Amino acid sequence: MNATLDNANLESKRSPSLLAAATVIVVSVMAINSAIAQPTIPMVRKASSNMNYAAGRVLVKMTPTASAATAKASLPGVRSLEGLTSKAAGANAKATGRPAWFLAELNDGVTVEQALQTLAAEPSVLSVKPDFIRSLPTPIHSNANSSAADPNEGQQYALERIEAAAAWQMEAGQKSVVVAVIDTGVQMNHPDLSAQMWKNPNETANGIDDDNNGFVDDLNGWNFVSNNNNPNDDNEHGTHCSGIVAATRGNGQGIAGTANVTIMAVKVLDSQGSGAISGILRGVQYAADNGASIISLSLGGGSFDEAEAELYRDVIARNVVVIAASGNESANEVGYPAAYEGVISVGATDINDQIANFSNTGQGLSISAPGVDVLSTVPGSTYASLSGTSMATPYVAGVAALVRSANPSITAAQVGQRLMDSADDLGMPGYDTVYGAGRVNARKALANETNPNPSPTPSPTPAPGNNTTPDTALPIQAGDFSGTCRSELWYSISLSRAAKIDITLSGSQGDLDLYVMDASGEVLAASESETSFESVSGNLATGQYLIAVAAYEGKSASFTMSVRTSATNPGNPGNPDPDFPLPDDDFEPDMGEMCGATSGMPMLAMIAGLMGFGTTVRRRK
Repeated sequence: MNATLDNANLESKRSPSLLAAATVIVVSVMAINSAIAQPTIPMVRKASSNMNYAAGRVLVKMTPTASAATAKASLPGVRSLEGLTSKAAGANAKATGRPAWFLAELNDGVTVEQALQTLAAEPSVLSVKPDFIRSLPTPIHSNANSSAADPNEGQQYALERIEAAAAWQMEAGQKSVVVAVIDTGVQMNHPDLSAQMWKNPNETANGIDDDNNGFVDDLNGWNFVSNNNNPNDDNEHGTHCSGIVAATRGNGQGIAGTANVTIMAVKVLDSQGSGAISGILRGVQYAADNGASIISLSLGGGSFDEAEAELYRDVIARNVVVIAASGNESANEVGYPAAYEGVISVGATDINDQIANFSNTGQGLSISAPGVDVLSTVPGSTYASLSGTSMATPYVAGVAALVRSANPSITAAQVGQRLMDSADDLGMPGYDTVYGAGRVNARKALANETNPNPSPTPSPTPAPGNNTTPDTALPIQAGDFSGTCRSELWYSISLSRAAKIDITLSGSQGDLDLYVMDASGEVLAASESETSFESVSGNLATGQYLIAVAAYEGKSASFTMSVRTSATNPGNPGNPDPDFPLPDDDFEPDMGEMCGATSGMPMLAMIAGLMGFGTTVRRRK
């Protein structure tokens, strides 16, 4: 047995087994408290996690045959239904044979908790979840330069570090390359940004949706907070990030951006730096639909979100480069959306090429870039220095824009691999979890130079929602997760050192149970109350593990799950605390009912038998 969990006080009514563990990623503690929500979106604090979500609405995944019109009429408590992935999400779902996500506005008096319970039982609903809130990684102010006349590269050490001047000799950037800054908006008339802003070529200011993209008079982008065509910045964050990407170079004032490319302003965060996932999803989709080939996301949180993961997967499949900040919590854990498969996750370094003390690290970190004391544009047509992985991310986006400018046919995957292969290797030789592949280098990326220790190509991850069997278990890191379990949902987790793990499950209805297993198929712990509120806690050794959420007797439910890890037994990182009790092996087989089976061998027991693990559905004597 590779590890133990204390299950001495658990009453076991059944326990699942597993197939071979999928490729997994390292986990550690990360809990990001969301900031204040948009003023127009009331916010609810979940008692069981650090997640905030918008009141009065939920996200609903519908069957391919369901349209928005018919679903709205049939879904109880729903006032309106809007497609998240495109203007015609509902109509397209049937044609493409794929489920679609919708934002469901609830009737007055209907709570999110009530909607999660009632909608999960609807035949046309595949999944229902709260509209969680994401926020900015907290930026660190260094100083303000309200009268900065022409700081130029003299105050921009980052450009020297990434060898920008040498890169510009090869490629300075092409305006045909559009970088969408998904953020708090942009001061579009800033003297160092006005010449770089995207203008919708197919739209005029006439009150008509000329290009039929679902947005009226979106001349310069869209504001998904106020749902209008004014994406100006009422914070400062988005303007600062935009200047790092593409502030006008050689105009005799201000600063120099990384690339002479076009910035698309997409406002998804309010003046406090918070925004609902539904708005972020629509913003990302808007950018991809309207010509952005690179998306820069200096925002995030500690939670996995099924709808968000599916959208980023689809956007990346459309050949869009997605780049996101790892987070500013000093955690050994990359936040979301940076942690999603295919997203380039970015850590921050300082002037001495040392990792910033606030920068999140860990398995899944792709690359690093300068992010300490970064001078850039801010609203008021001025400049300020900020620190954060938010600042590092647009440097990587700018270098990606240079690579796409020089190589118009290069794919999104190839851009990411080139950035990593050409990075200046810092820390341990080759890839490491502190710097990722290293610090980005613009000159080497354009020259297609490679490190002596190139970074490996990431292994593919099963699509969220398809993790219904052990062999399709979804790799996760510590964080908060949500979904709807109709039978079983499987997750895989890997520990690089001994750790204490705490898992809590909170369901809206039904009877969900929670299990932890090692890679040999041994059930280490089970929590099986008569409700959908479960928890397990204990110490684990270094290794790979599976977590299963299962609906007892078909009693499905929507749920949120919190997974937390913390280091234990530091003097012996490969083994758990030797004083931790071993599990009670005094079980007898029980072919009891499970996941909708009313008689005979339950599904998980059948899998165990076929794979040679034996029957693991057991009940305590």
